[in-house]
Amino acid sequence: MKRIAISGLIFVFLAGFTTLGFCWPWDKNAAEVTKSAPAIAAPEAAAKQAPVAQEVPKEAVRPSKANIDKDRMLREKKKSALNNSQWDIEVVALSGKGSKQKDALVFYENKFSSGEFSKSGFDASNYTLTLQENGNAVVETMQTSEKEGIIFWRIELDPAVTICKGVLSRQLPNNKSEDYSFVSVAKKPYQPPAPAPASPAIEEAAVPKAKK
Repeated sequence: MKRIAISGLIFVFLAGFTTLGFCWPWDKNAAEVTKSAPAIAAPEAAAKQAPVAQEVPKEAVRPSKANIDKDRMLREKKKSALNNSQWDIEVVALSGKGSKQKDALVFYENKFSSGEFSKSGFDASNYTLTLQENGNAVVETMQTSEKEGIIFWRIELDPAVTICKGVLSRQLPNNKSEDYSFVSVAKKPYQPPAPAPASPAIEEAAVPKAKK
């Protein structure tokens, strides 16, 4: 009977110990290790927590005043070498039809004109000159004529301003276009035409004085 009573007491003690939430020493150590270990975030959560690197906008590189002044001086030098010059050219239709035609391009008093197209009413025009990285200069201009349409010129000159080539596109009044290419065959100083002689003054007829 004593053994039965002692066994009953041991059973009650163990049952109460478990009910109160106690654990065995090895279970307690395992719980402490698990509790102290850092939590591993899920991949999606880690991605949200990671700071996103923001791109720093690059400031636009602006040319310095020295470079602007240098470019302006080079353009003025090219214009000076181009001014008062005449370029004899050969013109060919881009379509391949027709034969070569001759013309003379003139740069005079900082304006551009074509010898042949001047006869059709295309007056001298202002032009723009830009420089390329390879040292070439590009001249662009537009000429208009009320009866003959519009011509767009693009002329490319070598760094020494001794050879030129380019294209011209003519817009006709009937909405058709003609495109040509050309190349220079000679360059020479331009001689402006001599001014027309003034007409002699007409002498007034002598009026006889009235006799007193």
